[in-house]
Amino acid sequence: MEKRSIDLGRCLVRDGKADCHRCEEICPQRAIASHAVDQEACDGCGLCTAVCPAAAIEAPEDYAEALKKTMALTPQVLMCGKASPGGVHCLGFLDRRLLWSLATKRPLSLDISRCESCRPAVFAWLQQEVTACNDALARAGKKTIALVHVKPAPPQPKKPRKVERRSFFQALFHSTAEGLQEIAEAQIERSFRFDASAWLRK
Repeated sequence: MEKRSIDLGRCLVRDGKADCHRCEEICPQRAIASHAVDQEACDGCGLCTAVCPAAAIEAPEDYAEALKKTMALTPQVLMCGKASPGGVHCLGFLDRRLLWSLATKRPLSLDISRCESCRPAVFAWLQQEVTACNDALARAGKKTIALVHVKPAPPQPKKPRKVERRSFFQALFHSTAEGLQEIAEAQIERSFRFDASAWLRK
Protein backbone atom coordinates (compact mmCIF):
# COMPACT_ATOMS: atom_id res chain seq x y z
CA MET A 1 0.00 0.00 0.00
CA GLU A 2 1.17 3.49 -0.87
CA LYS A 3 2.24 5.42 2.25
CA ARG A 4 3.05 9.06 2.83
CA SER A 5 5.35 11.01 5.14
CA ILE A 6 5.92 14.72 5.69
CA ASP A 7 9.31 16.36 5.17
CA LEU A 8 9.37 18.83 8.06
CA GLY A 9 12.34 20.55 6.44
CA ARG A 10 9.96 21.80 3.74
CA CYS A 11 6.71 22.04 5.71
CA LEU A 12 5.48 25.61 6.29
CA VAL A 13 5.41 25.05 10.05
CA ARG A 14 9.15 24.36 10.20
CA ASP A 15 10.00 27.82 11.56
CA GLY A 16 6.86 28.23 13.65
CA LYS A 17 5.71 31.26 11.66
CA ALA A 18 3.00 29.52 9.61
CA ASP A 19 -0.02 27.66 10.85
CA CYS A 20 -0.84 25.30 7.96
CA HIS A 21 -3.01 22.23 8.49
CA ARG A 22 -4.25 21.59 4.95
CA CYS A 23 -2.98 18.01 4.80
CA GLU A 24 -4.55 17.21 8.17
CA GLU A 25 -7.89 18.81 7.26
CA ILE A 26 -8.30 17.01 3.93
CA CYS A 27 -7.20 13.52 5.02
CA PRO A 28 -10.32 11.29 4.96
CA GLN A 29 -8.61 8.65 7.12
CA ARG A 30 -7.59 11.15 9.84
CA ALA A 31 -4.09 9.76 9.36
CA ILE A 32 -2.29 13.08 9.82
CA ALA A 33 -1.87 14.80 13.17
CA SER A 34 0.79 17.25 14.39
CA HIS A 35 2.39 17.09 10.93
CA ALA A 36 3.11 13.35 11.17
CA VAL A 37 1.49 10.54 9.18
CA ASP A 38 0.07 7.46 10.87
CA GLN A 39 1.34 4.79 8.49
CA GLU A 40 -1.27 2.27 9.60
CA ALA A 41 -4.17 4.64 8.93
CA CYS A 42 -2.87 6.11 5.65
CA ASP A 43 -4.40 4.54 2.54
CA GLY A 44 -2.27 6.44 0.03
CA CYS A 45 -5.06 8.45 -1.62
CA GLY A 46 -2.73 11.39 -2.29
CA LEU A 47 -5.14 14.17 -1.30
CA CYS A 48 -2.51 15.59 1.05
CA THR A 49 -0.14 15.90 -1.90
CA ALA A 50 -2.80 17.81 -3.84
CA VAL A 51 -3.26 20.49 -1.17
CA CYS A 52 0.24 20.86 0.28
CA PRO A 53 1.55 24.34 -0.73
CA ALA A 54 5.17 23.47 0.07
CA ALA A 55 5.56 20.08 -1.67
CA ALA A 56 6.44 18.58 1.71
CA ILE A 57 4.61 15.27 1.21
CA GLU A 58 6.86 12.34 0.38
CA ALA A 59 5.33 9.33 -1.36
CA PRO A 60 6.58 6.08 -2.88
CA GLU A 61 4.96 7.05 -6.18
CA ASP A 62 6.57 9.22 -8.86
CA TYR A 63 3.69 11.48 -9.89
CA ALA A 64 5.85 13.52 -12.27
CA GLU A 65 6.69 10.36 -14.23
CA ALA A 66 3.02 9.32 -14.22
CA LEU A 67 2.00 12.66 -15.73
CA LYS A 68 4.79 12.39 -18.30
CA LYS A 69 3.46 8.98 -19.37
CA THR A 70 -0.06 10.37 -19.60
CA MET A 71 1.13 13.14 -21.91
CA ALA A 72 2.65 10.51 -24.19
CA LEU A 73 -0.65 8.63 -24.55
CA THR A 74 -2.89 9.03 -27.60
CA PRO A 75 -5.60 9.74 -26.66
CA GLN A 76 -4.53 11.36 -23.39
CA VAL A 77 -6.19 9.47 -20.51
CA LEU A 78 -5.61 9.67 -16.75
CA MET A 79 -6.60 6.58 -14.78
CA CYS A 80 -5.78 4.76 -11.57
CA GLY A 81 -4.21 1.34 -11.10
CA LYS A 82 -7.63 -0.31 -10.92
CA ALA A 83 -8.33 0.70 -14.51
CA SER A 84 -4.84 -0.02 -15.81
CA PRO A 85 -1.75 -1.68 -14.30
CA GLY A 86 0.21 1.29 -15.63
CA GLY A 87 -2.02 3.81 -13.85
CA VAL A 88 -1.14 5.60 -10.62
CA HIS A 89 -2.16 4.13 -7.27
CA CYS A 90 -4.86 6.80 -6.81
CA LEU A 91 -5.84 10.01 -8.64
CA GLY A 92 -6.26 12.02 -5.44
CA PHE A 93 -3.05 13.96 -6.08
CA LEU A 94 -4.62 15.81 -9.02
CA ASP A 95 -5.83 19.38 -8.79
CA ARG A 96 -7.31 21.87 -11.25
CA ARG A 97 -3.89 23.33 -12.14
CA LEU A 98 -2.50 19.95 -13.20
CA LEU A 99 -5.67 19.08 -15.10
CA TRP A 100 -5.55 22.45 -16.88
CA SER A 101 -1.89 21.97 -17.88
CA LEU A 102 -2.73 18.64 -19.52
CA ALA A 103 -6.09 19.59 -21.05
CA THR A 104 -4.93 22.82 -22.69
CA LYS A 105 -2.34 21.00 -24.77
CA ARG A 106 -4.45 18.07 -26.03
CA PRO A 107 -7.94 16.72 -25.27
CA LEU A 108 -7.90 14.94 -21.91
CA SER A 109 -10.07 12.11 -20.60
CA LEU A 110 -10.28 11.09 -16.95
CA ASP A 111 -11.53 7.81 -15.54
CA ILE A 112 -12.97 8.40 -12.07
CA SER A 113 -15.71 5.79 -12.50
CA ARG A 114 -14.30 3.60 -9.71
CA CYS A 115 -13.51 6.42 -7.27
CA GLU A 116 -16.95 6.81 -5.69
CA SER A 117 -17.04 3.21 -4.44
CA CYS A 118 -13.30 3.01 -3.73
CA ARG A 119 -12.56 6.38 -2.10
CA PRO A 120 -15.60 8.71 -1.80
CA ALA A 121 -13.50 11.63 -0.55
CA VAL A 122 -11.25 11.40 -3.61
CA PHE A 123 -14.31 11.20 -5.85
CA ALA A 124 -15.78 14.38 -4.31
CA TRP A 125 -12.41 16.17 -4.62
CA LEU A 126 -11.95 15.19 -8.27
CA GLN A 127 -15.50 16.20 -9.17
CA GLN A 128 -14.83 19.62 -7.67
CA GLU A 129 -11.48 20.04 -9.44
CA VAL A 130 -12.73 18.77 -12.82
CA THR A 131 -15.75 21.09 -12.67
CA ALA A 132 -13.54 24.09 -11.88
CA CYS A 133 -11.10 23.17 -14.65
CA ASN A 134 -13.87 22.55 -17.18
CA ASP A 135 -15.43 25.94 -16.41
CA ALA A 136 -12.08 27.60 -17.12
CA LEU A 137 -11.52 25.52 -20.28
CA ALA A 138 -14.98 26.41 -21.60
CA ARG A 139 -14.36 30.13 -20.98
CA ALA A 140 -11.06 29.82 -22.86
CA GLY A 141 -12.80 28.12 -25.79
CA LYS A 142 -10.96 24.84 -25.24
CA LYS A 143 -12.25 21.27 -25.17
CA THR A 144 -13.36 20.24 -21.69
CA ILE A 145 -12.19 17.12 -19.84
CA ALA A 146 -14.24 14.03 -20.74
CA LEU A 147 -15.16 11.59 -17.99
CA VAL A 148 -14.83 8.03 -19.28
CA HIS A 149 -14.88 4.44 -18.07
CA VAL A 150 -11.84 2.46 -19.21
CA LYS A 151 -12.41 -1.30 -19.26
CA PRO A 152 -9.45 -3.22 -17.81
CA ALA A 153 -7.59 -5.19 -20.46
CA PRO A 154 -8.01 -8.96 -20.05
CA PRO A 155 -4.84 -10.74 -18.88
CA GLN A 156 -2.90 -12.31 -21.72
CA PRO A 157 -2.34 -16.09 -21.34
CA LYS A 158 1.29 -17.14 -21.37
CA LYS A 159 2.27 -19.54 -24.10
CA PRO A 160 4.43 -22.48 -23.01
CA ARG A 161 7.80 -22.62 -24.74
CA LYS A 162 9.64 -25.76 -25.69
CA VAL A 163 13.14 -25.52 -24.22
CA GLU A 164 16.10 -27.78 -25.06
CA ARG A 165 18.12 -29.30 -22.21
CA ARG A 166 21.11 -26.96 -22.58
CA SER A 167 18.85 -23.91 -23.01
CA PHE A 168 16.89 -25.00 -19.94
CA PHE A 169 19.93 -24.80 -17.64
CA GLN A 170 21.03 -21.49 -19.18
CA ALA A 171 17.53 -20.07 -18.65
CA LEU A 172 17.46 -21.41 -15.08
CA PHE A 173 20.77 -19.70 -14.28
CA HIS A 174 19.64 -16.37 -15.75
CA SER A 175 16.21 -16.50 -14.09
CA THR A 176 17.84 -17.16 -10.70
CA ALA A 177 20.17 -14.18 -11.15
CA GLU A 178 17.30 -11.96 -12.30
CA GLY A 179 15.15 -13.16 -9.40
CA LEU A 180 17.84 -12.24 -6.88
CA GLN A 181 18.17 -8.82 -8.48
CA GLU A 182 14.39 -8.27 -8.29
CA ILE A 183 14.39 -9.26 -4.61
CA ALA A 184 17.24 -6.86 -3.90
CA GLU A 185 15.47 -4.02 -5.73
CA ALA A 186 12.24 -4.74 -3.85
CA GLN A 187 14.05 -4.10 -0.55
CA ILE A 188 14.95 -0.56 -1.62
CA GLU A 189 12.33 1.91 -0.40
CA ARG A 190 12.06 4.82 -2.79
CA SER A 191 10.22 8.02 -1.98
CA PHE A 192 9.36 10.95 -4.21
CA ARG A 193 8.39 14.51 -3.40
CA PHE A 194 6.04 15.93 -6.02
CA ASP A 195 6.20 19.68 -6.46
CA ALA A 196 3.24 20.57 -8.69
CA SER A 197 4.40 24.19 -9.12
CA ALA A 198 7.87 23.10 -10.26
CA TRP A 199 6.34 20.54 -12.63
CA LEU A 200 4.03 23.18 -14.12
CA ARG A 201 6.91 25.63 -14.60
CA LYS A 202 8.95 22.94 -16.32
